[in-house]
Parts: sequence; C-alpha cells; structure tokens
Amino acid sequence: QEGLTAAISGQEVWVAAGDYLQEWVKLKSGVALLGGHAGSGNVRDVQAYVTTVGRVRGADRATIDGFTIRAPSEHSSPRALIDCVGSSPVISNNAITATRQQAIYCLDSAPTIANNTITASFSGFWGGAIYCGNSSAVISNNRISGSISWG
Repeated sequence: QEGLTAAISGQEVWVAAGDYLQEWVKLKSGVALLGGHAGSGNVRDVQAYVTTVGRVRGADRATIDGFTIRAPSEHSSPRALIDCVGSSPVISNNAITATRQQAIYCLDSAPTIANNTITASFSGFWGGAIYCGNSSAVISNNRISGSISWG
C-alpha cells in the first residue's frame, strides 16, 4: 500500500510475488497496480510470480491487473472482494475467488471488467459474481464459474 500511496496519476506500481492480504488495497486514481513481478528487473509473469491480495477498493481511472484476489480468511465475508462504489477502475487479468461474497460490487460506477477468471462466487440476493447497480460497466471476456445467487 505504501508504493501505491506514493504514486501519482499516470504511474505504474509493480508488485512482487507474495501474499498481501491486508485489510484493504485502496487503488489510487490514475495509477496502475500490476501484479506478477519477479521482485527485481523487468520480469513480469503472473503465472510464475503469483501476487495475492485480499479486498480491493476501486478508484477512478485506476487499474488492478495480474493478481490473485481472495478473502483474507475463509471466515471473512465483506460485501465484495472488489468494491467499485462511485468509481471507474479497470479490473483485468485477475484470478478472483469469492466464497461468501460477490467477487465485484459496482454501484454508481463505470468499471471495465475484462479477461478475469472468477470462481466459486456465492452471494445471495445482490447478484453472484458481479453486481452492477446504477452502473455503466463494460464487462468482456471473463470466465465465470460456480456463481450462485437468488432473489
């Protein structure tokens, strides 16, 4: 979170492989957060250098790309793993596993959600893998499996 906080709009923050399951990753407007880095040099391979985060809060024109995103514990049940209330982030190329909540929750927002793999999403009344209320989301080329919802 420190590198992201220090970044300014238009910059990329490269995140080395590892588990970063802090309370919230708060994206910053105009900044791209990119997972899957080796830790030194310009090597990026999201399959070889798995970078795991917990919950994510969106921001306008921010990007989160190349992460494994899952709840910090199996007993954790926030509303969603990625919360896009009133923001327009780009959520791309991530592996998102939600077991007791939505993977992505959008309200009054305009996110771009592309090329993600979303699994085991169980949510209840407010939608399964992705909920978009009063939003203009662009959703394309995602693989969604195991999503259950009712209501």
